[in-house]
Amino acid sequence: MPPRPVPQLEQINAEIFTLTYGSVVRQLIADFEDLDEVNKQLEKMGYNIGVRLIDEFLAKAKQGRCSSFREAAEVIAKQALPMFLNVNANVTNWSADGAECSLVSVCWAFIRCSCTAASGQG
Repeated sequence: MPPRPVPQLEQINAEIFTLTYGSVVRQLIADFEDLDEVNKQLEKMGYNIGVRLIDEFLAKAKQGRCSSFREAAEVIAKQALPMFLNVNANVTNWSADGAECSLVSVCWAFIRCSCTAASGQG
């Protein structure tokens, strides 16, 4: 099935995003002082943001149900990431059982993340 056109959304300036994220990280370090706890908080925030972005993507893109985890990963890489971050990613590094993969973008190093079908967390 060919990808649907990506809905156009108002984009945030990358510099503002970077400064805002940096401020959040700095504040977490000041609040928790323990870097392991800071990383836990950042992972929790990232997961919650990801869930909201996927909900918004599904509402705006009118994307039908994906038939597999592999298809869902491709839709996220080719449609959702361009919609929100204006970058494309490739789905690579599939595990032997097909339950884990990586989304890799050559544009921004921080896009590289691992996705797991069982937990639903990336």
